[in-house]
Amino acid sequence: MLIALALNQSIDDLRHLNRPRNLEDFNYEDEEMTRIFNYNVRHVEFTGISGLMKTNTTRDRKGQKLIISQYVDQRRNLILSFDENGENSSRFEIGIKWAGNFIPVDGKTYRNEIVLIGSWNRIVILTLTSFGIVLALVFLFINIRYRKERAIKMTSPIMNTFMLTGGILMYASVHYICTSVGFTLGMGTLCLKTYRVYAIFKNSNKGVKINLTDRVLVRCVFALAAIDLAMICVWILVDPLFILDMGLEAQFDTTEPEKEIYTIPVLRQCQSTYKAHFVVFLVLTKVLLLVVGVFLAGKTRNVHYAALNDSKHIGASVYLIAIVAVVTVAVFAISSQNLNTQFTFIGLAMVITTSIVLCKIFVLLKTLPSNLAEN
Repeated sequence: MLIALALNQSIDDLRHLNRPRNLEDFNYEDEEMTRIFNYNVRHVEFTGISGLMKTNTTRDRKGQKLIISQYVDQRRNLILSFDENGENSSRFEIGIKWAGNFIPVDGKTYRNEIVLIGSWNRIVILTLTSFGIVLALVFLFINIRYRKERAIKMTSPIMNTFMLTGGILMYASVHYICTSVGFTLGMGTLCLKTYRVYAIFKNSNKGVKINLTDRVLVRCVFALAAIDLAMICVWILVDPLFILDMGLEAQFDTTEPEKEIYTIPVLRQCQSTYKAHFVVFLVLTKVLLLVVGVFLAGKTRNVHYAALNDSKHIGASVYLIAIVAVVTVAVFAISSQNLNTQFTFIGLAMVITTSIVLCKIFVLLKTLPSNLAEN
C-alpha cells in the first residue's frame, strides 16, 4: 500500500520535470526520479487496519501503535499492542493459539551426534580379551616353571616366551603398534623355530654344523620387531594421525516430530594423509611372513619329532588367519557404517584366532605338567 501511494503521488511530480517522464521511464541511474520517489515515500500517510501509517526519515514505519491480533473461531483476539516510543505498550493474557498446541518451526534442525561403541559391546570384548590374557599368562607360567623338562626344553622356552608375548599383545591390540608387533612376535617366532628344524634336518647327512642357537633366533626376532617399530615410528613422525569426523545419513527424530529435528550420526576415525600406504606395507610384511611359514611347514612336514615340528601348527594358523581375514573384509564391506558391528567382530576375530593358535600349540602338544613327566 505504501509503495503504491508513493508511486501514485510521484506521477504529477515527474510530469513537471524539465524533461517530463512517466513511471515506465525509470532506471536506476536516473537520480531525479529516485529523489522524487524517496520524497513521496517519506510523506505518505494513510490509515490502515492498525491505525495511522507513515514513515520517518529512515523510511521505517512511524505510526501510533502496532497491534498484533489473531482470529480464532471467527473472533479477533488481541495479542500485543506496541507504541513506537515504548509507551503504552501492553501484552494481553490471551496468547497466540497454534494448531496442535505447539509452536511450529520455520525449518528443519540438524544436530550432530557422535557415534559411540555400546557399553555391552565393550564389556563383552574386554571380558574375552581379559580371559585370553590370563590364558596366555598361564601358558607363560608353565613354560617358565617347567622350562627344564625335556618336552618343553626341546621346544625352546625362550622362543615360546616371545610367542606368548606376541599373543598377549594381540589380545591387547588397541593400535597398529600392538597388532603389528604382536603378530610379528607370534608368527615370526614360530617360523624361526621351524626354520631351525628345516636347516638341521636338511644338512643332517652333510655333516654341516648349524649355528642357530636360541641367542641367534632371539636376535632375528628382535630384528623383525624392530622393522615394525621403525616403520610405525616413521609413520608417526612423517604422517601424524588426526581425527576425521565423517557424517552419515541424517535420521529423523520421531520422538518430537513437530520440531523437525534430524540427527546426523558422526563417526570419528583416526586418519592420516598416507595411512593406506603405511597399512599396506605392514600388511605385506605379515603376508610375506605367512608365505615363508607355509614354505617351511611344507619342507618340515615329514619331521616326526612332535616337540620340534611346528609345521602342522603353522599350516593350521595360516588357514585360520586366511579364513578370518576374508570374513572380516566381507563384514566390513557390509557394515561399513555400523561401528558396533565392526568393533565386536574384529574383537571376536582377534580373540578367537589368537586363542585357537595358542591352545593348539601349548595345550595339544606340551603344556600340562602331568604329561611332561610321561614325555
